Amino acid sequence: MAIGASAVHVDLERREGEAINTLSPWVSVDDEGQPAATLTPSPTTVDGTTSLVDAAPVQLTAEVFTSTRLGRLSTSTGEPPNPTADTQRGRGAFSRCKNMDGEFAPFCRPNRNSTLEPDTTYYVTWDPDFYNITDIPSNVTVEVSVRLDWLNYSNPDPSQWEMIHVQTFDKVEAEWGYSVFHVTGDHMKDRDANHHGRTNATLTLVSSLTGNSRKNSSIALPILIARPSLPDIPAAHASTRDLIIGLPIGVGAILFILVGLFLWHRRTRHIGLGNIMSRSRHGYNSTRTRRIFRRNKDHEPPRRRRDSDLGSLAGSPVVASFQGQNTSTGRNAFRDEMQRQERQRRDERRH
Repeated sequence: MAIGASAVHVDLERREGEAINTLSPWVSVDDEGQPAATLTPSPTTVDGTTSLVDAAPVQLTAEVFTSTRLGRLSTSTGEPPNPTADTQRGRGAFSRCKNMDGEFAPFCRPNRNSTLEPDTTYYVTWDPDFYNITDIPSNVTVEVSVRLDWLNYSNPDPSQWEMIHVQTFDKVEAEWGYSVFHVTGDHMKDRDANHHGRTNATLTLVSSLTGNSRKNSSIALPILIARPSLPDIPAAHASTRDLIIGLPIGVGAILFILVGLFLWHRRTRHIGLGNIMSRSRHGYNSTRTRRIFRRNKDHEPPRRRRDSDLGSLAGSPVVASFQGQNTSTGRNAFRDEMQRQERQRRDERRH
């Protein structure tokens, strides 16, 4: 998938050495970590099209190599990175080493001062021709083991710093030209929290003849063992242009919210007063009640009260009970009195 240059940040790094020749031999390693075959690419032409037979994997010959680490994309040119195996047991491939008399001979990989990461399996490679000895018996072979040492700088006096042996890996035949090195967190020697989380170490090739205790050591190759560090996150700085655009937008948004709240509260209060007034219009309040009673009183014709209207009630004593006085029949005295007054008025009209 193509990634635009503006979408990601790409670091371009230059590696040591020159690009690998596509016709250089390479070694295939099987599931047991042993050499399966040494192959040499060769060009061939079929129907006018030239191609390579036994071509090396692209990760061994690419001149531009892209990798992603912790979400950060990096691209390097020149020699490919230190060869790594596909599995912890060593399956994979690497380019055959050619370094008879160069710097750190007979080492080829890893590169000097390169960083090896824990939980990764690397190939430590050397030039197998370096160990060709012509005057040894046919039943004797040269064996090589890789020794790992790390620098102990716990003493505050640098003059007291010393290399301490960490591990010596299993012997392999020198003609293999490689040894499988699976890096673990234990190889950091508690450096995760100290000294910026890295360990200064060296790799040394220790050779000996089969059945012979005499050993020869190569020059020590300096390396680092460290966990990948998180990429630096640049601090965000607001530019003047961003402030010119963002500040008015922010102030406008605040004003918009304030005006909206004001109108909402105003509408809510108006609705509440309207409901109260509507109940006053359709209900009975004190003003409406007084108006109704005043209108009824104005339409009532004036009538002069006569003493005869009350009859004997005008002089009758007030008794709390409506039952007949001096009787035991329990008759309604008020009804009897009304009937008596009615008879009296009829008598007056006849006379």
